[in-house]
Amino acid sequence: MEKYVEHHESSFFRFGNDVEKIIETISNKYIAENPKAPFVWRSFSKESFLNDENSLYNMDLNKKFPDSKYGDVAYVAGKFLSATEGITGFQLYCRSSVEVIFNGKSIFKSSILNERGNKQVTVWGDLLKGWNTVLLKFKKSASGFGCLFASASPQWGPMNFASVFKEWEDWSGFVYSVPYSEDPRIEEMEIDWEKPSEQTGLEWLPKIKREDSFFKRIFSEYKEGYAVAWTKVALSEKGVIKGSSNNKFEIWIDGENYYNSDGNGEFSFDISHNKAECDMLIKLELGNNNGSFEIKAENAEFCCPADVKGYDGKWLYMAPLKEVSKEDIRKFPSLTHLGTGFSGKVFWQIEYPDCVIRPFCENALFGRWTYPLGVTLYGLLQAGREVGNKAYVDYVKDHVYSVSDIQEYALWEDKTYGYPGVNHQICWLDALDDCGSFGSVMLETYLEEARESILPFADYIADYMSNKQERLPDGAFYRNLPETMSENTLWADDLYMSVPFLVRYYKVTGDISYLEDAAKQFLLYKKYLYIEEYSIMSHVYDFSYNTATYVPWGRGNGWVLFSLTELLAVMPEDFYMRQDILDMYLDLCQGYLKLQGENGLWHQVLTHPDSYEETSCTSMFIYSFARGVRFGWIKENTSEYKDAVKKAVNGLCKKCIDIYGNIYGTCAGSRFSFLPDYYKYDLRTRLNDTHGIGIVLLALVEYLKIKEK
Repeated sequence: MEKYVEHHESSFFRFGNDVEKIIETISNKYIAENPKAPFVWRSFSKESFLNDENSLYNMDLNKKFPDSKYGDVAYVAGKFLSATEGITGFQLYCRSSVEVIFNGKSIFKSSILNERGNKQVTVWGDLLKGWNTVLLKFKKSASGFGCLFASASPQWGPMNFASVFKEWEDWSGFVYSVPYSEDPRIEEMEIDWEKPSEQTGLEWLPKIKREDSFFKRIFSEYKEGYAVAWTKVALSEKGVIKGSSNNKFEIWIDGENYYNSDGNGEFSFDISHNKAECDMLIKLELGNNNGSFEIKAENAEFCCPADVKGYDGKWLYMAPLKEVSKEDIRKFPSLTHLGTGFSGKVFWQIEYPDCVIRPFCENALFGRWTYPLGVTLYGLLQAGREVGNKAYVDYVKDHVYSVSDIQEYALWEDKTYGYPGVNHQICWLDALDDCGSFGSVMLETYLEEARESILPFADYIADYMSNKQERLPDGAFYRNLPETMSENTLWADDLYMSVPFLVRYYKVTGDISYLEDAAKQFLLYKKYLYIEEYSIMSHVYDFSYNTATYVPWGRGNGWVLFSLTELLAVMPEDFYMRQDILDMYLDLCQGYLKLQGENGLWHQVLTHPDSYEETSCTSMFIYSFARGVRFGWIKENTSEYKDAVKKAVNGLCKKCIDIYGNIYGTCAGSRFSFLPDYYKYDLRTRLNDTHGIGIVLLALVEYLKIKEK
């Protein structure tokens, strides 16, 4: 049997039965390694490439250069960050001859078989820790000039591409060369991507156009409505703001109306504040073709109100706005509030023409939205509550709020630019994986503190589950993603991906239909997945063959029992389906109890003791048994379940958790198979995998609770 932790380095050896100390060690390690770093805001030129409806960069050089000739050669270049080394992939649809040079190595050259562009090509390359560069070379033909390009998995492995070369330092997006009739062959050069583009001898676009006064351009570009400009004013003493305007304007400082003008020419007013910096907003009336506005500060300094990479200007602005209310004015000094334009929402631009700002999540975990992070954060939240550490609770809230507060913007960016740099998975939203787990912990924080941005977000998820997620005729959730492994299947995992959210949404709204839906899912899933011989569940039912796989994957079963306890903890005692749900829970508990391994841990394939001992399913069985004892659902053989919990906790602490808070033995994210060999030999464990960290914390928290009881 695989050995994870040496005896003298186990958490049990160092901390013994001090489970609270082990909880703190795991939590502190996770938070220290994933600090609360904000999103990175980057400058972006709309003359770069945008994404299509499938999140692929549409590198159509025919549109950029309609006068180019057959045989012309052009290049596109970009870079992206990676926290680790490894292997990574790209997908592309060729529209012409294409070569992909990744980190200086050619990894793909198109052939006559794929230059028609109607088939996806996936290519792989060696990933470096830090910046990785992509250079694409195109030769124009009658079939086109360019390609569609993206990460091999935009949903699960997004790549935020930034511009290369010094003059676009820290900008988002690709740069591209003009076409050349003679092949420049720059792929053979040793290019220093941190130096200016002139080293290549090519002309690169887009050009960044700097202007003396962007206010002048606003008047010439927009003929009606309003513009709002935002800056920060740094004060060392009493300052003076002065200028001239022939258009009406208002000046607001830190949400208070400070100065108004009918546009009568020159203006001047004193400014003093009890803060070193304050937010200044100018609401400027448009519609005057000869409009003008100039402003400057004395004994004060204007500075950019946000940390925007690649931008050295002092102002952000929105235009044209159809209306600007006092409520808008007070919300505008933020990077999450959208203005109301004439044909939709409007967001901040920078002073350069056709240039905007865009956020990107460039952290490994903090600020991301994924289903494993949902249960990780839930574990941290419950750990903080149990050990009385407010810092853990605040960390979870800050993570949740970072994604909930920006969701309205993320949906807008998805529609505007084809693919968002933040919240990409929830914006993708084509499966329960994308919404239920993180949505559940989001609602858990809402039950504690009613953050304004959360409930509309939860409504969005609830609408998806109720009205858009695929279901069988009997109402069971299932997966029908064409041309994927999930096509026409039903997975035990999806009980966790749906039920914890549904029961919390029921708690928030009081709408009993969500509780009913959650309960019905269990009874329907039992019909498809139950293995009567062992009183446990199969991982998947495949409707292409009209059969369950009859492989009882550990974590898949853990999701089922875990989610049953989430439902029972909320379901009223007199609810008409409660007894059926309780009977299912008790029946499964008996099946899992019989399969506990000799070291207290459960195995990757529950009925195969030669498969490895697996941490996440063990933790979920601890959690679910302990809750059954604590809530009184388990009334018979209670001592057996208490002993099983204690034995399993000791097994985790001796074999799977070391003194530094590292967690071993967690199975990686799974596909499915009709044979157990895939789960036993191909699906291996990962150190500190987010499928396990939060679940381990939850198990230890529940163990403490029954010890206290």
